Amino acid sequence: MKYKIFCILKKYAGAIALGLGLLVAVAVTQFGAFAQQCDSIRAQTLRLHVVAQSDSIHDQEVKLQVRDAIVTQLGNSFAVAEKQQALQQAQTDLSQIEQTAQSTLQQLGETAEVNVYLTNMYFATTQTQNVVLPAGRYDAVRVEIGAAKGGNWWGVLFPQLGVSAAVEEKEEKANPLQNAVTYSKQQQTLMQSGYDVRFASVELWEQLKESTKGKTLKSDSTGHSYR
Repeated sequence: MKYKIFCILKKYAGAIALGLGLLVAVAVTQFGAFAQQCDSIRAQTLRLHVVAQSDSIHDQEVKLQVRDAIVTQLGNSFAVAEKQQALQQAQTDLSQIEQTAQSTLQQLGETAEVNVYLTNMYFATTQTQNVVLPAGRYDAVRVEIGAAKGGNWWGVLFPQLGVSAAVEEKEEKANPLQNAVTYSKQQQTLMQSGYDVRFASVELWEQLKESTKGKTLKSDSTGHSYR
C-alpha cells in the first residue's frame, strides 16, 4: 500500500509541485496587495499618542484628563483636506498642546512635566469604532507625561473619524469612516473588515522590519506597542 502511494506521488510529483507553487504565488501576491494598502493607510494617517507617567490608577486617570483637555482644545483644527496640511497644523499646535497639557496637570495639583513632539513611531494593530488600523509606523503627535512609563491612549487626528476621541463610544456608528475621504473605498472596506490573519501577517512583517533596524518594541498595559 505504501509503495503504491509512493508511486502515485512520484508520478504526479511535478503536478503537485506546480500546484503548490501556484498556491504560494497567489498567497504572496495577495499578501503583497494587502500590505500595500496598509502602507497607504499609514501614510495618510496622523495619530495622537498620550503616555501616562506610570500604570498607577491615579496616573492613568490623570492621563485621560490631559487627553480630554487636548482633544477639546484641538476641536476641528485637523478638519483639513490633505495629510501634509495636517502635519503643518500639528507642528503649529505643538506648543499650545504642551501648554494645555501642562495647565491641566497644574489644575490637578500635579508637578510632572510634559513633553510634546511630532514623531514617526511604531504602533501594533489597533482597533476602535469597528475600524482596524494596521501595525506599522505612523506619524504621530506624542504627549509624554512625566517619566512616560505608563499605559498609553491613542487616537486619530487626521483624517477625522467623525466622532469625539475624548470619550469612550457607547453607540455603534454605521460608518465611522464616512468623513475620512482621504481613504479610498477599498481601504475603508479593508479597515472595517475586522481583525483577521491578514492583519496578523502584516504585524509580523512590520515587527520583522523593526527588528532588522535594531528597534526594540515595548508593550504597555493596554497591549499597544511603541518604540
